[in-house]
Amino acid sequence: MLLLCGELDAGGTQRVVANLARGLNDRGHRVVVATFCDGGTDFFRLPPVIGRARMRDSGRTVVATTHRTLRGRVSRIAGNLPHRAQRLLATRATTWAMAAYLRRLDRIRWIRDTIEAHGPATVVSFGPGANVAALIAARGLPCRVVVSERNDVERHSIDFLLATLCRRLYTGADVVTANSHGTLAGLARWVPPDRLAYVPNPLAIPDGARSGPAPSGFAGPCVLTVARLVEQKEHTVLLDAFARLPSGLDHWRLAVVGSGPEEQALRRQADRLGIADRVDWYGRCDDPYAFYRHADVFALPSRFEGMPNALLEAMSFGLPAIVADGTPGPLEVVHHGETGLVTAGGDPEALASAITLLATRPDLRRALGESARREVRRFAMAEAVGAWAAVLALPDRVAVAVAEVPIA
Repeated sequence: MLLLCGELDAGGTQRVVANLARGLNDRGHRVVVATFCDGGTDFFRLPPVIGRARMRDSGRTVVATTHRTLRGRVSRIAGNLPHRAQRLLATRATTWAMAAYLRRLDRIRWIRDTIEAHGPATVVSFGPGANVAALIAARGLPCRVVVSERNDVERHSIDFLLATLCRRLYTGADVVTANSHGTLAGLARWVPPDRLAYVPNPLAIPDGARSGPAPSGFAGPCVLTVARLVEQKEHTVLLDAFARLPSGLDHWRLAVVGSGPEEQALRRQADRLGIADRVDWYGRCDDPYAFYRHADVFALPSRFEGMPNALLEAMSFGLPAIVADGTPGPLEVVHHGETGLVTAGGDPEALASAITLLATRPDLRRALGESARREVRRFAMAEAVGAWAAVLALPDRVAVAVAEVPIA
């Protein structure tokens, strides 16, 4: 079994890949995790028994990122073209476009080499870029290709070329999976229904994670959000909503766990809103479970989602969750007034009202939190990995030693 994704940095897709690799390994299947993006140390560490392939470790020459080097490579490719065509290719915009194309070719070649080297019966790829690359790289090879969409395809904006390739190539996959039924409905517009399959995110909570001290510097009562600091997650709406809480809730704090390109802009927004002294920025954390243990409310007002791991984790700790209604994935687990609260997307006033309701009703927080805990039991590791194994047509359990198991 070869699991393919961009990298193993912090993120929901990466957490699913790591959890699935461990779960399939525990069932006796030999697993290799392959990544094609350059990066540092993996955020998610895998046990040594799980194979690990990185493009940056392969010795393959990846397209350089400097304009001069790219221009030279493009010029060599265009050497036999007419002079006008060479002048066009020499422009910066065209050079970068060509560079992106060449990077994709490098990745595809490396992925094909990796598949041939490990000889898996099945390749599972995660995310549009990896999915397209896997489907092209595996053509003509004796392996099944299962692709996995991790986001709401109706709302997740990707570049035109990649979107076009997804629509053209997904029909050639053996199975196209998604982690929410809403995403499957979107995929059904261009993928044959008999090739679609729902598979849940494996929810793996480490032993001992449900007890322990609060994070350093943590103060409550607290609204918690755990997400990358990107526009998709709508932290701007959350900060605006927090600033609108009534004066009687001035002792409440907002804990922001995650990092990303929007951090400085968000910090400036908190300053402008006058709430900087009540917002705690924890950055990317190896142990988010300490926050789930000690927070009071979880908020994730994203513009769109597939099925957020952070939401499932928070609910498994008995946190009442507040989500936006703009995308179907979270609404499959957060039922308004039963397992959490649902507000209008992009509406800070509605979000502020929901936070106020939960902040002033500890009885409601407890009731919704207990219902949330029960709701996400179906995502437990054993059940989720079993669902993946069924979709991948794997035997229930391999009974011989892992070292003797052929790649499945």
